[in-house]
Amino acid sequence: MDARIVDTALINLLQVAGIQGYIRKSTKHDLCLEFYINGTKFQFVGEVKQEVRAYQIDQLPGQSKAKMPQIIVANRIFPGVKSILQEKRIPYLEANGNFFLSQDNFYILIDTARPFIDVKRKGRNRAFTKTGLKVVYFLLQNKDALNWTQREIADEVGVSLGTIPQVINGLKDSGYIFPLDRRNYIWKNRMDLLRKWIDSYAIELRPKLVRHQYKISGDWRDIRFSNNLTVWGGEPGADLLTNHLRPEKYTIYTKENLSDLIRKYKLIPDPSGEAEVLEMFWSGQEGKIASPMLVYTDLILEGGKRNIETAERIFNDYVKPII
Repeated sequence: MDARIVDTALINLLQVAGIQGYIRKSTKHDLCLEFYINGTKFQFVGEVKQEVRAYQIDQLPGQSKAKMPQIIVANRIFPGVKSILQEKRIPYLEANGNFFLSQDNFYILIDTARPFIDVKRKGRNRAFTKTGLKVVYFLLQNKDALNWTQREIADEVGVSLGTIPQVINGLKDSGYIFPLDRRNYIWKNRMDLLRKWIDSYAIELRPKLVRHQYKISGDWRDIRFSNNLTVWGGEPGADLLTNHLRPEKYTIYTKENLSDLIRKYKLIPDPSGEAEVLEMFWSGQEGKIASPMLVYTDLILEGGKRNIETAERIFNDYVKPII
């Protein structure tokens, strides 16, 4: 349990809404919380997370063995996830004081405009930094590349040679790889590594890739990207993979400059446009769609029922076989 997240959340909840929460000792559970609201006591068994995203909803616990209701305490709960938690009547508390409770005759929803609190774990694993995530992205899609030479990996990903041993050590320290001998490793828990990559990508890498918002002129399917330098991700990428999702938002990854996007594809700069353009952070692109793993990630991070349903299809058809 990360007590810093819990302490910060309780302090901010008191400041935001005047609701007092307490941590109670328990021999059976990592975290027990009590809240006093209008003279009524509410008790919960708590689960603490750094972030909560849509793909984690089905993994959240139900009732505990003690039949006490659960509450999710998190540093941050990502867009689209809060509405799902509210539909399922799962209480939550964020580090900035956002709070949801629907129980008996009480319904409380606090969603402040406070900035999110940066409550970080101790230490820094180089596998999950901006540069390290590019390497892990490549390794997740190329399982056998783990035992390539470090120079081969660095050249393929386009990072410095010194980055590779830092990433390898980070994966080893996290328990995702184990040494067979002095030069070779074996994988363990690649599915958990994918979840960790998605979490870290959303925080460490993706925000740094965003370039501009655009409006799309005409039918998006009529746009012909050229030279593998610009590709569809997110909802349009998912529709091209599954023919199951009519896009409402458009994610584009590119290595082209902004003037080329306007001239060649008739994209119209617009801060409120439906198309988000991000820098393409990988090499060796072929075709007009980003990797299924990245499309899956985009859908998961965007959230919403239709995106999650399509993400499950992509996971089963494309991602699971390589994990």
